Amino acid sequence: MSHEILPEDQLFREFARYRMQVGAMAYGITRDFHLAEDVIQEVAVVLARRRADYDPSRPLLPWVLGITRRKALETMRARKPGIVQFRDDALDHLQDALAEHAEPGYIQDRLEALARCLRKLSPDNTEILERKYCAREQADHIARVLGKSRAAVNSILQRLRAKVMECVERQLKEAAPA
Repeated sequence: MSHEILPEDQLFREFARYRMQVGAMAYGITRDFHLAEDVIQEVAVVLARRRADYDPSRPLLPWVLGITRRKALETMRARKPGIVQFRDDALDHLQDALAEHAEPGYIQDRLEALARCLRKLSPDNTEILERKYCAREQADHIARVLGKSRAAVNSILQRLRAKVMECVERQLKEAAPA
């Protein structure tokens, strides 16, 4: 079956448009920002090499996410053997969710709402979230540093996640056209 080959510059413009979804897929598997960036670069190389395999009459994002998934899994097997991986059905759900929410602005709108909500938090709550999600510290460690029990830290984290999620949803509703 023959099809038109998408020009390389157009392919990479489309790839750039979906970079956040590709990055989310890569990070979702590797759980490491640096490895995810490596995967994204490897995906770009594969796209350049396999450009003729892509059928422009079909959506690009599912094809790119499939390549991203394979490259991320290969990277994890090569660089972090023994790390527990997601089951295939969980990866299918992640890939489907990323492809489903591919419309322009979907992720960017949520990131901007998240940033606004995080700026509203107290310095203490910001520190706890930064320790957990930026520094990737375990609840036990955070509890020791802050002089709290592990249960208290877990409870704070649960309340903060709910508070931030509610704030993001509220921000998105307020920004939505009527």
